Amino acid sequence: MPLISPVEAKATKYKFAILLLYFVLVIGAITMIYPFGIMLASSITSEPDYQEYRLIPRYLYKDGALYKKYVTDAYNRRYWQQFRYKYRVEKITSFLNFEKMPQFDAHTRQFQELVNTWKEFRKTVPEIMTIAAFSDVSKLTSFSDIQYQKWLRAIYHDDIQAFNTHAAYNRQFKIWEHISIKDNFPHGHKYIPPFHQERKHWLDFKANILDPDKIQVFSYGAVFLEDLERKFGTLDSINEVLKTKFKSVYDIQFPTHAPTNPTFRKFWEDYLVKDFPVRFLEIAGEHSSAYQKFLKARFKNIQLYNRLARTNYSRFEDIRFPLQYPGENDFEFNNWSDFVDRMDLGFKRVLTVEGEYQRYLMSRFGTVEKFNQAFGKQYETFEAISPPWQEVDFDYFVKNKKMLKTEYLLRNYRAVMVYLSTQAYAFKNTIILVLLTLIGQMTVSSMAAFALSRYRLSYTHKIMLFCIATMAFPGEVSMIPNFLLLKELDLLNTFAALVLPGLTSGMGIFYLKGYFDSLPSELYEAGMIDGASEMRMFVQITLPLSKPILAVTALGAFNGAYGSFLWAYLICQKQEMWTMMVAVQQWTGWNSDIFSQPFVMAALVIAGVPTLLVFIFCQRTIMRGIIIPTMK
Repeated sequence: MPLISPVEAKATKYKFAILLLYFVLVIGAITMIYPFGIMLASSITSEPDYQEYRLIPRYLYKDGALYKKYVTDAYNRRYWQQFRYKYRVEKITSFLNFEKMPQFDAHTRQFQELVNTWKEFRKTVPEIMTIAAFSDVSKLTSFSDIQYQKWLRAIYHDDIQAFNTHAAYNRQFKIWEHISIKDNFPHGHKYIPPFHQERKHWLDFKANILDPDKIQVFSYGAVFLEDLERKFGTLDSINEVLKTKFKSVYDIQFPTHAPTNPTFRKFWEDYLVKDFPVRFLEIAGEHSSAYQKFLKARFKNIQLYNRLARTNYSRFEDIRFPLQYPGENDFEFNNWSDFVDRMDLGFKRVLTVEGEYQRYLMSRFGTVEKFNQAFGKQYETFEAISPPWQEVDFDYFVKNKKMLKTEYLLRNYRAVMVYLSTQAYAFKNTIILVLLTLIGQMTVSSMAAFALSRYRLSYTHKIMLFCIATMAFPGEVSMIPNFLLLKELDLLNTFAALVLPGLTSGMGIFYLKGYFDSLPSELYEAGMIDGASEMRMFVQITLPLSKPILAVTALGAFNGAYGSFLWAYLICQKQEMWTMMVAVQQWTGWNSDIFSQPFVMAALVIAGVPTLLVFIFCQRTIMRGIIIPTMK
């Protein structure tokens, strides 16, 4: 019987009451759907926008937000100083605060010619001045790292152990997705990268496979500025100490030749000998004779030198002085750099990207006026020209906008799936746990409920009260005694420990008993007349008529077993016994970076898919189990 009759429903106050009821229901629905929507939206965000908490991430419809994600990827957190220098951003301290998008018309002829000129120059840049972009933020998501992993798979025929044996430098990788490009820009005066097969792979990949648009050219001006700010602080302090008149920190470039300012010149000369990477020096002239004398004074005899350098020279006079740093010999590099530090500055030519780009333009255009005319610029000298960092980034962005959106939509889910693909034991353990729990609860709970329904015991209500009482206490209350009991029985880290505590439930018995009570008693009386046993009536009468409530009970058992984390983590701490939920939690713990929240959200969405599918495909049966007992 309805609470409001059809006649009453026509009255204004009842209409208002019904409207109010629907309003409350809508608000309630929103409070349930909104958090889920935020979780879905967060699962497709990343470092620049994960804290915005929007139902639709802005990068899907706003170019500025997409550009912020792109530059964050291209430079990543390791090279914030490079980004800051190239984009001339002074008042922000991270990509999270970057909102300014370059305002260029990428379709004009002058813009494209400027970008193409830079790309032609980039082909001449030495490898030591470049680094792979879009790498090392996360080995599972980075553009370049994923391409590098595919390339290695092809070389080693998908045999990770072959790679470990041949190339991995003192490391053992379990999966290809753990390998990333270790391409670091040198900061130290005598920094030299390690020489091993893995690095040779990196260089070969970068030179021959990696898209040139995914190779960044490093500005030493950014490194020099960072060193100045570390030593002197603000721009005013830099100008005061060096006796300079820079109007902005971004006017500071590392000079390729000695400055005319005496104070700045002295600082530059000391910096060149103590801080500037000696790998970026090119020596002019012939110095082999002086270099041979230097080595002879240091090692006395050629045999000692050969033993340390692993060479076979007959005499010191056979050794030639290289005009650039020796590539793959630490010993020779140390000797060469020590000799170079003692040389007069007049023989040293500083190699920086800015300086080399200016020389390239000078050789191509001859005069700065011709350069200005070609690209619509107004520079007074070639030395004032900076590389078109922002133009090149913007050009790539415009040409790859669709690809970037697709990548950012899928990358977090791809990272989670790659990880889960390595956790076969977690899938196996979860399937076994769910199946055993379902079998146990469907058997034990249904048989217990059938016995309580069929046999009208005087103390049945007490048993049911006990079953209901178990629903009043959270599962965490019983964890400690259950853990101690299983420990005494030596069952920790076994499937028995996972399954036994959830083999039945008071809630399941309570629901099933109530449903069984509603079944017509005449069916059982007819069965008894025909001579059927209680077990036969249970199997052939009760269970077929109870499919809806059994489905509801099974869904509850599935959710409890599949979603169990704390209990599974407590009693099965060996990795080979982890369930899927424990494996996901451990992965999010290993990636407990402040920017890992999107990965966690993606993992939660993926983990919830099986439960959602079960409900979608079984909803008609489940709803019958909920509605039919109420109608009866």
